[in-house]
Amino acid sequence: REVRRSLGLAYEPQGLTDKAIEQFDRYLALFSDDPDIAFKQADSLTWSRYAYRRKDAIRYFRMGLAKREDLTRRHALARLLAQDRAQVDEAIEQYEVLLAARPDDATWRNEYRELLLWEPRHLDEAVREYRVLAAERPGDYEIELRLARLIDRQHPGSAEAISRYAELVARRQ
Repeated sequence: REVRRSLGLAYEPQGLTDKAIEQFDRYLALFSDDPDIAFKQADSLTWSRYAYRRKDAIRYFRMGLAKREDLTRRHALARLLAQDRAQVDEAIEQYEVLLAARPDDATWRNEYRELLLWEPRHLDEAVREYRVLAAERPGDYEIELRLARLIDRQHPGSAEAISRYAELVARRQ
């Protein structure tokens, strides 16, 4: 175990990244209980050079998170998942875990809100999130416009949507 791990670690400072990654792939196939190496491997595979290994990066992030919570790595996982519309639900789940740990993280909250807009089945949650945001930032035209559009998608032609649009138009005149 230690020899395989050390070999991968020895390749890195020599600039032999491909060899290190190859060694860590072998190591993690045998020893999936090492979150440090799983995270190291996942981080390396998120580089644009290894974009073709996106699924492996996701697998290694999951492997590491199964053994140790790391919010930075969970965020990286959420962002990777969010790149594929087929994985939106899992990305949203990851953001929910992140926001449970740090509910006031504005960056994560904004990424979560944007992700909710991808799928119509998350429309109700998106409306709730934008209502909260509009209450936090009263008078922010862009946020209120987004909320009006979401409400109109949720309930086309509703009195609330029409009223919100009317208020926005009146403010622009």
